[in-house]
Amino acid sequence: VVLTGVGVSARSTSDAVTRLPGDFTLAFAPYGRDLESQVFRARRDGHEVLLQIPMEPFDFPDSDPGPHTLRAGGSSKENIDRLHWLMTRFPGYVGLMNYMGGKLLSPPGALQPVLDEVGRRGLLFLDDGTTPRSMAPDIGKRLTLPVLQADRTMDATGSARPLAAMLQEAEGLAQRQGRAIITVPALSANIETLISWEADLARRNIVIAPLSAILEARAP
Repeated sequence: VVLTGVGVSARSTSDAVTRLPGDFTLAFAPYGRDLESQVFRARRDGHEVLLQIPMEPFDFPDSDPGPHTLRAGGSSKENIDRLHWLMTRFPGYVGLMNYMGGKLLSPPGALQPVLDEVGRRGLLFLDDGTTPRSMAPDIGKRLTLPVLQADRTMDATGSARPLAAMLQEAEGLAQRQGRAIITVPALSANIETLISWEADLARRNIVIAPLSAILEARAP
């Protein structure tokens, strides 16, 4: 389970770090305040950490991921420079994941230099699964870059589908295929739901695992 948008709200960040077990992975947005100390607390409490990278969506600029967005039409140098700035926001992450990005994730010419840079740093990449035409898994195979793709992703507003229903789907997937990855916005109501849900998982023979454990389990 990957909590997204961590670091934006002080209250939800504190709840995610301190109230959720360490096996929940936390994806920090690059624009929050005091990110280094927040990430330090998260890692101290056992959480794996990801860095969310703003990527251009199809309806940009109507939907704007924020400053330093990686652009589908941008030059490789421009996108790598923006990526480097984002990667200096805080240390200690095991990988990167997209924030939006439908347009950037689709054409391989724009995405490959970005993923090549991710691989050179020894990081993994999580595709949130919202772009059906995403080239990330295919490019990852060519680059021998570890790329994971979420099986289910909750809308950032929480309006598209109740979290409880998505968790039930994720349980079914995990039981059928051995594992499942879901991403959930770090909103206070979602965190409360996850706390109650996790407390009852052992009875159904399901455990929460850090993202790197999913990657290791997938490896041949």
